[in-house]
Amino acid sequence: MPTACSVTPSATEPQLRAWDDASVWKGVAALDGQVVDVAGRPLYSASVELRADQGGPSEDVRRPLGTMTDTLGRFRLTDLSPGWYLLTVRRIGSLRQQHQIVLVGGTTYTVCVWLRRNPIQLSPVTTGDS
Repeated sequence: MPTACSVTPSATEPQLRAWDDASVWKGVAALDGQVVDVAGRPLYSASVELRADQGGPSEDVRRPLGTMTDTLGRFRLTDLSPGWYLLTVRRIGSLRQQHQIVLVGGTTYTVCVWLRRNPIQLSPVTTGDS
């Protein structure tokens, strides 16, 4: 795997074991990330969507949140409620990637997403008189 991105874990084992503890639900979380190709080159204009997953935040924050990567392939989502999420990253010409993540209140999760190329074959276009 390329080493262009560094990753920090979402929730630690003790935090997950103590998930019933109200303290993990306090505060807000953030998600930082970078999207790169398999060679480690940043991918700009990738679509990043974060959707609450089963056991995630309360119903009032279940709407999907999204952003696009910048010219360095980076993105940031802030003011997130703690809980389970499904992260989906898409870019034209690349295979979609999905990852389950757990966000704990008062923390920032950093993720690196590698996208593989998936060239799209278009049908031929014919021009001229018919």
